[in-house]
Amino acid sequence: MEPLYRSQTDDPPLGSKCIANASTGSHDKLADGNLSAGQYVFYDVVNTVALVHAFILRLQAIQLPVRTSCCPGTDGGWRAPTAP
Repeated sequence: MEPLYRSQTDDPPLGSKCIANASTGSHDKLADGNLSAGQYVFYDVVNTVALVHAFILRLQAIQLPVRTSCCPGTDGGWRAPTAP
């Protein structure tokens, strides 16, 4: 895998993680219509999993600034306060 931009990996934010989303070219196969029912279901499931994964990655990207600025710790994760 390669970064989109050269300077992208120079100074990653504290608490960030390496994540990626793989895409498929199965949309054209689904639109073609020359698939059996099993193949159609398979490619539809693959596209659905990719869509859900992309949505999760976008949520993580939205959370990153908040997690790195407001939540100290080595992993950048939020920890609930403990009762005294």
